[in-house]
Amino acid sequence: MSLVLSKNLSSFSVCTGHPSRPVDEKCCYCGKDEGKHREDFENQKQRPKIKDVLVRCGHGSEENGKQCNHWMHLSCATFAKPILNFNSQYLALKQNNDSVWCPDHFCEICFGEGYQQTASCGELLHDKDTIRAFHTHCKPIGSKLLGGSKIELAKRPTNYTGEHLKLCGLCGKSEGKLQKCKSCVQSFHLRCHQTTSGSHDRLTTCRDCIFDVQLRENDKTFLLDQGVLEVVTTCKNSEVNLGVVSVLSDRQRRPINVRRNCLYTPPQEICHTVFQSWKKLYKDHKDLPAVSKFLQNLHEYWPTVQRPLKKIIKSYDLHQSFAKFLKKNKQDVPYLKPKPAEANKLVKIKYLGRKGYGVVAKKTIKKGDVIGTYYGEVITIEERERRKTLSLISKDKEAKNYCFEAKIDFTVENGAKRCNYKENVIIDSSCYQNETA
Repeated sequence: MSLVLSKNLSSFSVCTGHPSRPVDEKCCYCGKDEGKHREDFENQKQRPKIKDVLVRCGHGSEENGKQCNHWMHLSCATFAKPILNFNSQYLALKQNNDSVWCPDHFCEICFGEGYQQTASCGELLHDKDTIRAFHTHCKPIGSKLLGGSKIELAKRPTNYTGEHLKLCGLCGKSEGKLQKCKSCVQSFHLRCHQTTSGSHDRLTTCRDCIFDVQLRENDKTFLLDQGVLEVVTTCKNSEVNLGVVSVLSDRQRRPINVRRNCLYTPPQEICHTVFQSWKKLYKDHKDLPAVSKFLQNLHEYWPTVQRPLKKIIKSYDLHQSFAKFLKKNKQDVPYLKPKPAEANKLVKIKYLGRKGYGVVAKKTIKKGDVIGTYYGEVITIEERERRKTLSLISKDKEAKNYCFEAKIDFTVENGAKRCNYKENVIIDSSCYQNETA
């Protein structure tokens, strides 16, 4: 199901919490017959008008196996933000999932780090109580395997009375007034912390605690120990629901148990700023080399989950925005038949690590050699800008926006007068891409 949810591109900063696993075919977000956001959803300035209906999660409806049995109101899906930067309108675009998915099909840790395409690939573990999922190699610290793909997440501590970071956990800077989180070690500037929640006070709860951000087992992170941020590695098989986790540092030969809310992993994009603040705060501290290496590796980190190979297409697709443009100007909407084509022996599709799949040359391609026709979806410039804006709002580091611009000629008849026009159009090759980001 291809769906344009809305033309309202405003970014929602309200965390809506993690929905409980449903036991019936009601909305997995609100559990009611009518969506609580129905009126706001249906009254948005959008064309065409979209009725708030109950839809089934689109995951698995085609090649992915059995279709997910979770249902949701379109309005609830539109306003839901159980994960940082979760945006159903963006995720439902054709170049992403081409339908509305529930959060059960995204690794929450990878998604929160900005790798939204990778988050939807690979084998996932699912929390037994809430609609939350994690890659098998992203198993959260303190979680317990229950068999199959089910896990039990550790409860997040809600009170913290120790020392706090001397830098903002969101921008990495140490200057300015810092608020202290009541639930963990983090501090933050109010100007940096723009997330609100009906269950938390933004003035006293950091963004990570509001979203209940998880840390991976066997990952390096910071531990605030005796006022100093020290690099440690989280260990497997930490005790569940005790509020403590096992970590290993260079100072100890054996793992030690620490409170979970004493740990902090900075966002990837602020690693350089955190390092500069750390040097200024702790000056010639002996842990400087370890901190430098940790932050450098974190800055360069990219998930290793391999994405499935996309199927090759052999025809163009006309987006509804372009079809409407043709109809508005009294032009026939063409039926694009696939063209017969032989497999090209000059190129092949190859997996290229963080760049995904790409087309590479098998041998030297001479000038003038025909490689093939580059197919994609024909959209208007307005639609291209809408999609790019959605990707910026969603902060997807793996956003796919491969477009070619072309001009078309068309004629409009006004009585006896004929007018010729040229119009820019976009061929969006990231929708049914033959090359994958």
